[in-house]
Amino acid sequence: MRITTSVFVLAVACGSSRAASAIQVLPAGGNARHVACADVIGDAGAELITACYDGSICVLAADGAVHWKYQTRAFPYHLVAGDLNGDGKAEVLVASADGCVYALRPDGRLAWRFESPAPMYQVAVARIRARSYVIAGGVDCTAFILDAAGKKLFSVPQRDVVRLIGAGNLDGDPDDEVVIALQTGDVQAWKGEAFRVLWRARLEGSGHSARFAQWRPYSLHVGDLDGDGRCESVFGGSYLNGYGLRVLGSDGRPRWKRDEGMDFRDEGMGSHSAAVALDMAGNPGKEVVVLNGKRLFAFSADGRQLSVGVSPLTFSNICRGRRADGAPEVVLASAPNGDDRIYRVPLAGRWDRALMRMTREGKMARITENIERVQRQVAAYLGEAPTDRDYVHVVSWGQPTTPEQLRGHFKRVEQFRKRYPYRNTRFAIGIRVQAQRREGGFDRSRSRQSPGGLSDDAAVELLGLCEREGVPFLAEVGHGCEPLITVALARRILEACPRSCLGFVISENADLARLEWMMRAFWYPVMDHCREHGKKAVMVEKFAWWITIPAMERFRRLVDGTYRDVLVMSVEDSNSRSPELNLAGRVGLLLSGAVGGMAARTIRDEVTWSRLWQWECVGTGHPYLRRQMAQALLGATLFDYTIVLTDKAAGGVPTRTSAESLELLIDLLGRGVLVVPRPDEMLGISPGVICMREPDRTFLRDAFNGLTLDRYRDDPVERDSPFEGLAGYWGGAPTRPSYVGRYLFAQDRHAVNLVPATPFGFVRIVPEFLDSKEVTDAAVRWHSDGRNISMPGSGAMSGLEAAPAVRASFEKASAELPFVAKGHVLLQTQRLGEDRVRLTLIDAGILDPDDRAARIAVRPGVRIQRVVDILSGEEVTPVNGVIPVDVPAGTFRILDVDLGAPL
Repeated sequence: MRITTSVFVLAVACGSSRAASAIQVLPAGGNARHVACADVIGDAGAELITACYDGSICVLAADGAVHWKYQTRAFPYHLVAGDLNGDGKAEVLVASADGCVYALRPDGRLAWRFESPAPMYQVAVARIRARSYVIAGGVDCTAFILDAAGKKLFSVPQRDVVRLIGAGNLDGDPDDEVVIALQTGDVQAWKGEAFRVLWRARLEGSGHSARFAQWRPYSLHVGDLDGDGRCESVFGGSYLNGYGLRVLGSDGRPRWKRDEGMDFRDEGMGSHSAAVALDMAGNPGKEVVVLNGKRLFAFSADGRQLSVGVSPLTFSNICRGRRADGAPEVVLASAPNGDDRIYRVPLAGRWDRALMRMTREGKMARITENIERVQRQVAAYLGEAPTDRDYVHVVSWGQPTTPEQLRGHFKRVEQFRKRYPYRNTRFAIGIRVQAQRREGGFDRSRSRQSPGGLSDDAAVELLGLCEREGVPFLAEVGHGCEPLITVALARRILEACPRSCLGFVISENADLARLEWMMRAFWYPVMDHCREHGKKAVMVEKFAWWITIPAMERFRRLVDGTYRDVLVMSVEDSNSRSPELNLAGRVGLLLSGAVGGMAARTIRDEVTWSRLWQWECVGTGHPYLRRQMAQALLGATLFDYTIVLTDKAAGGVPTRTSAESLELLIDLLGRGVLVVPRPDEMLGISPGVICMREPDRTFLRDAFNGLTLDRYRDDPVERDSPFEGLAGYWGGAPTRPSYVGRYLFAQDRHAVNLVPATPFGFVRIVPEFLDSKEVTDAAVRWHSDGRNISMPGSGAMSGLEAAPAVRASFEKASAELPFVAKGHVLLQTQRLGEDRVRLTLIDAGILDPDDRAARIAVRPGVRIQRVVDILSGEEVTPVNGVIPVDVPAGTFRILDVDLGAPL
């Protein structure tokens, strides 16, 4: 066990201020998303408790020694500790994505488990009339009242998702009251053993977004700020609110709020505000300390900002510490990126400076070393990049309306051109074009786009600057099934910018009620113009779009070959439960020949699976790098990034996230270390396919219910379907045995499965009506409407009934592949010549990276002469038909294999 102190000791003269602010870094037992402090073992001290990404719960001594560890079945949404039986020792309670509340004894054994049908978001312990009560709730819009033994006493239906629950003394009597907040920002206080309503309140919006009028809370801390013996309720804001604060008095009336200065982006799209109250030395009353990604704010009891510190690291959560000497302290949970440390931050001396000096430790330090080693190896690589590949990187996005604004994007392109002058690489910008006139015919009362825009002449003149300056661009001209321009303006842009305009983009077209009109009246005509001018039409789609819409009869024109040379498939995988399915659908269409282009897109908020849980400040590039590499290995040649690439405060230098993802990927592709295979060069694709019939209407409802969390339905058919768990409220939930991604892509949860493992080769999903040779000659074909699945000529089965047969058939078919990898990795095999192939293996744990001991089974009859790592030069010796490969955490390995005979 390694314990460190993140402070530079320069000299004794540094004084006590630095020593007082020394940050202690401790092993967390995993990637800790939650932390708590309580006396668990009954020694009158305070143990540290962590709830980790993989569902493990750890109780640690103050020095980091592990007392015990318990493995739950799913991702933990909330963690609290409280003495349920009055023995002076705290039990540990966890609200879990599997719908359970776990109560763990002080010795680490399971005391009881309460089960509900949907993910559980919150749990609290209240002491009333000398008895302990457990209150829990979550997705199914119900608050459950349990006794100390876990028996349900009664439940209270709510009109929306139960998001937060806290307990504290609101009225000065000996008992706790319960504060419960819905995801809408509606708050109630309950009193007594009957849990009657004491007061109701509604959290006031900030005007941050007209689309989200309610103030939706992320965190709740119930504590006495002013010392009057009555607790206030401190709410931290979510992504939807600009990350501010709201404080309600003990009577439910607003005390103060804070918005300004807390909405930031840094290297991520944002985070959330997690707040605690505690006494800081030298200040009257209690202070409110707020974590927001990498920032730590301190406010006085009446809302004045006292200080703020910014760390180079990011953190998932915060709790109030309990030091033996009574000094004020907070404990910060791990970064949401595989980090396996927690951080004890004393709030004394210059703690803000101590935050600034923090460095990566533990697993993140090891991943950093892995990435830096790869960067050195790539820089020293002497191989040659193929001359027949062309890669486009979109390195800047915006909505400029003036030449001056547009030239700011040109500067970004010029910076990349100078740093990366590869002949196979072009850099482009993405421009959102919003015109005053837009294609008519849709219900504008439902418009989500802002009014106004440029005149057609002004738009053409502005984009003409790209043509004159020689800067390639993609023009975003539609969003959410709404055109932003007219078809006529699209034609004018193509005519005015024949060299610089690469094509057009529309995005997030998930409104099925308007999609058919959008395609017929706007997008098909735009694509016709693109075909005429030799340009591309990029569709950026969410959720399960690419396995459903192309399979629907009324959208067949999209993928029947009409636009094969025009359409480019892309994704918006933020807030998604099913990115592996969208990827399988795109690869299926690409390899079938129905569509000729695929884009690799990564976005800063794709590492979250619910808008209520916006852990977006990952603070590292390894998830984005591996995600883009996986798409490149499956055919993507257009690369699009909406992560923060440069640090404006530091003069425009690359952010660390960018250096570890985008910039490394550019080098990998530019130098030929990573070569995008053509369809006929991909040898790691499963011989089997899943063919999508016309999707079942209920399946479609779930597949596109990505943002709505308050429409939970307990549907036994959906639970047993082959594509279960796609609706928004299943975010983070464990996959069920019926789910095809569970056994075909080794996915254990409905969350951020951006690099699917390939135990049987990469499995494609294609529309049933396609009759290309790639589909008709498949060794295995299963057919599904999303609710059921069947083999040709057999009756329909539920996903649960069919799972063993589906798995067995794809496993058997994988024997045809020359190489198959076991271990949690993605493997692509690509043909380099008649007697050479390249094996690329990627760590498949996006947010749980780890060293992977992969074993590549070689098909009998394949003769291997030599296997060498192209970056390190290390030779790997096959043993009994197996190539052993260790893939370092957060990165990849690339092996060239010389064959004794052609495959």
